[in-house]
Amino acid sequence: MALKLSFVFLSILVASVSLQVSAADLGGKQGPVPGGWPGIDPNDPRVVEFAKFAVAEHNREARTTLQFVQVINAKVLISFGLAFKLVISARVSNKSSTTNKYEAPPNISGLAHRRTLELGYFRAVHD
Repeated sequence: MALKLSFVFLSILVASVSLQVSAADLGGKQGPVPGGWPGIDPNDPRVVEFAKFAVAEHNREARTTLQFVQVINAKVLISFGLAFKLVISARVSNKSSTTNKYEAPPNISGLAHRRTLELGYFRAVHD
């Protein structure tokens, strides 16, 4: 029984360390907080890639033509996958100089060799 508990504890410890490395890889400003949403670098290339995915997926689903401008704010929740809270700036068309803010939570789930990226919702943020 003690051996089983030791193995479970070791497994949790290894998972905890790997999650901390994942947050650091994404430019995390602090280590992951269970149930918390630590801020991450909005200019990290992977965060920008997820934001561009969110805009493209919204365009596909809503039949719009928003154009990605930048990530304004980014947070991550690490659980069985990665859940993001992104505030994105996007332009309605390439002829418009006006940008709007949108909130989008793309999520990464699945195993390392079979991950999926999904968009939870995409909505305008009003200041």
